[in-house]
Amino acid sequence: AKELVKKAGRLEFKEKRLVDGAVEWRTRMDGRYIAKASVGRGMGEGAWTVDFQLTNRGARVFGDLTSELVNQPLGIFFDNSMISEPVVREAITGGSGQISGGFSLEEANELANILNAGALPVDVEILEAYTISPTLGEDSLRRSQIASLMGIGIVILYMLFYYRIPGLVASMALVVYSIWVLGCMVIPGLEFVLTLPGIAGFVLSIGMAVDANVLQFERVKEELWNGRTVRAALDHGFHRAFSSILDGHVTTFLGALVLFWFGASSVKGFGITLMLGTAMSMVTAVWVTRQLLYFMTDFLKIDDQSMYGA
Repeated sequence: AKELVKKAGRLEFKEKRLVDGAVEWRTRMDGRYIAKASVGRGMGEGAWTVDFQLTNRGARVFGDLTSELVNQPLGIFFDNSMISEPVVREAITGGSGQISGGFSLEEANELANILNAGALPVDVEILEAYTISPTLGEDSLRRSQIASLMGIGIVILYMLFYYRIPGLVASMALVVYSIWVLGCMVIPGLEFVLTLPGIAGFVLSIGMAVDANVLQFERVKEELWNGRTVRAALDHGFHRAFSSILDGHVTTFLGALVLFWFGASSVKGFGITLMLGTAMSMVTAVWVTRQLLYFMTDFLKIDDQSMYGA
C-alpha cells in the first residue's frame, strides 16, 4: 500500500527525436487530461490493457499530437519508464486510447487506479503511517451495535412505563422505523454499509423519532387534562405538536445534508444515515403512530384516560 501511495502516477506521451545522433524523448502531453481509466482485455490470452478516456481539451490536444506524428513512434511513459512505443497510423481524435504492455490483471488494475487518482505534479512522501489491527475495528463495531440495541431497549422500557398505551404504540412505530432505515441500505443506487459513524447517525435519528412521539404524547396529555375525550385529545394533540416536530426534523435534515455534502468519507456515513433516519422518523411519528393509536381507540375501544398517561 505504501509503494502504491508513493507512486507519482505520471503518464506522459513523448515524441521521439534525434539530437546529435542520440535519441531523446520530449514530453508533449501528460496524464492531467485523462478523465477515466479502466481495465480491458488484450488480444492474447491473459493479456490485459488499460483503456482511458480523455477530457474535452485532452481530446483536442491528443488529436493535434497524433496528427503531427502520423507514421512516427509515440512513446508512452509511466513514471519515466517506457510502457510502449506504438507507431501512429492515423490521427486519433475520438478522445480515447489504450495502453498495452503485456500487463497482468493485477498490474492493469493498479495502473488504472493510479491514473484515476489523477496525475500528481510532485512526488509523494509519507510523513506518518499507522497500522491498525482489523480486530480493533471489528470489536469497536460490535460494541457499537450492542450499545445501540441496549439504548433502544431502554428507550422502549421507559416509553412503556411512562406513557403506557402511547408508549407501546411508539415502541411498535420505532421497530417499523428501524426496519425501514435498515431496508434503505439495499435500495438500488443507495446501497451503503453501516460504519461506526453510520451507527452513530442511526442512533441519533432514533432519538429524533422518540422526541417526536414525546411531543405528541405530552400534547395529548394536556388535552386530556383539559377534559377532552381520548379521541378528541389525540386529534388536537397531534395537530398542535405537528409544527414543532416539522421544525425540528427539517433543521436536523438540513444539518445532516451539509455534513453529507461537504464532509469527509466517514462524516458522509454519519450524514446519510442521519438524513434517512430523520426522514423516516417524520413518517413513523406523524403517520404510523397516529394510525396505531386510532386503531387502539376506534377498533379496540381502549379509551381509559389512565392508559394514555393522564
